[in-house]
Amino acid sequence: MQKQESIMKKTYLLLIFFLLTGIVNAQEKLDINFDSIKTVILKGNTYKELLTRYEVNDSTLTKNDYSILYYGQLFRKSYSLGSDNRSTKIKTYLKSKEYDKAFDLCKKALDDNPVSLEALCDIITSGSEQKKPQKELNKYIDKYWKILKLIASTGDGKSENSGFKVICVNDEYQLMYSYFNVNGITSQSLVGNCDLIEFASSKYFTGNKMYFDVSQVLLKEQELFSK
Repeated sequence: MQKQESIMKKTYLLLIFFLLTGIVNAQEKLDINFDSIKTVILKGNTYKELLTRYEVNDSTLTKNDYSILYYGQLFRKSYSLGSDNRSTKIKTYLKSKEYDKAFDLCKKALDDNPVSLEALCDIITSGSEQKKPQKELNKYIDKYWKILKLIASTGDGKSENSGFKVICVNDEYQLMYSYFNVNGITSQSLVGNCDLIEFASSKYFTGNKMYFDVSQVLLKEQELFSK
């Protein structure tokens, strides 16, 4: 967990100018209709159009568009519950400072899952270490930040009924470290349909407990393991 925190803290520093202009402002809560999103994904064309716009960082994409792109991953055949061997290899490259290999592998990971916060975090970190042009890094930072803001708008994280909605456990840590600047995680437990994470402090979140709504992840887990 400490290695993961160190990598995300680096990404946090890259995002600080976004934080100063956006995170301190209250956000309007966004209701996520998973049935509607599933219908869009199954039809295919709308999702493909949104994905094309997302990949070129179309600034006119709305938060609802991002909700389809992000939560729609749950209903795609390529959906994965957690990190895979490629993710482990990327972390190995980062640890050994083989940033060029990490960057290239992150690009392949994003081809499979364009809204992977883990891959976006790692490509920002590896690209920064290689001193990639800021214009190139900004493409990934923009996506990463907008997905974080999307998740943060789905609740307030203070109770089971208002947990932040995520599509995998890793995204919980991305939100905590890079968005809320959480320090000193002490425990994680499943409470109902929520992951409850306790921590020592946070610069941008009041309290030391944060709830994440993983109800859809649990449903997907049941579906995958029943096959």
